[in-house]
Amino acid sequence: MIKRQISKVESESKTSYDSRDIKMHNLFERYAKSGAAEDLAELKKELAHREKAEAFFKQITTGLELESNDELKVQDYDCYRFLVNTYEKTCEKFSDYSLKYAKVLARVCETGNPDAAANAVRIMQATC
Repeated sequence: MIKRQISKVESESKTSYDSRDIKMHNLFERYAKSGAAEDLAELKKELAHREKAEAFFKQITTGLELESNDELKVQDYDCYRFLVNTYEKTCEKFSDYSLKYAKVLARVCETGNPDAAANAVRIMQATC
């Protein structure tokens, strides 16, 4: 009975995180407990990756209408695959965190503007 109550209190007191943020929280907790330089380096590496992804995708979204809450249905899969593959070859592999921005690449393909994908590739080549 006591074990069940302790377990219930522990589960209620735990904070939930977006699944994309679990790695960062785990790295932070590890560093907070250990204080080790290598744990700090891993945390800084994750934070740098996030900053890079955010800056890159912010650049791509400039001038695009991406704030729509409409469900996006990818129609141009060739364009989408091309942009995803180009991003992973030119910049870096998608992580759990940066994968949330894949919808930006899909939106680029669905703008109806044939120059949008070419512009995204130019941005990748210039910034990655």
